[in-house]
Amino acid sequence: MELFAENIETGHTPLSLRWSLAAGFVGYGLDLAVSYVLQHHACRVAPIEMHLVTWICFLIALSGFVVGYMQHRRLPHQADEEGPAPHDRAHFQSLMGLTLSLAFAIAILAQVVPRWILSVCD
Repeated sequence: MELFAENIETGHTPLSLRWSLAAGFVGYGLDLAVSYVLQHHACRVAPIEMHLVTWICFLIALSGFVVGYMQHRRLPHQADEEGPAPHDRAHFQSLMGLTLSLAFAIAILAQVVPRWILSVCD
């Protein structure tokens, strides 16, 4: 556990924490963009492609939650969100990554409900 805390340098966020912070945004943005592009195509061919894109984007957002949780468990237990040490900052970033990734994963699921209920072609 202490090995991860010692490797965190001041002013440098580990790549895994960066992914945890960005994965929700990436998944949500990709879901919006790709679903919008595929809507006309899915109406003519098959709407299953839109559902597949949504589940892939949901998994992308959820991967940020998993990575953030794994990094949060590796941090020292005495870490504090308001402390001055680099591992305190990493503790805060891991909590933000958990929260943002989960929130965007829920938002992706909230957007898929109307697609299941309503027809894509209407």
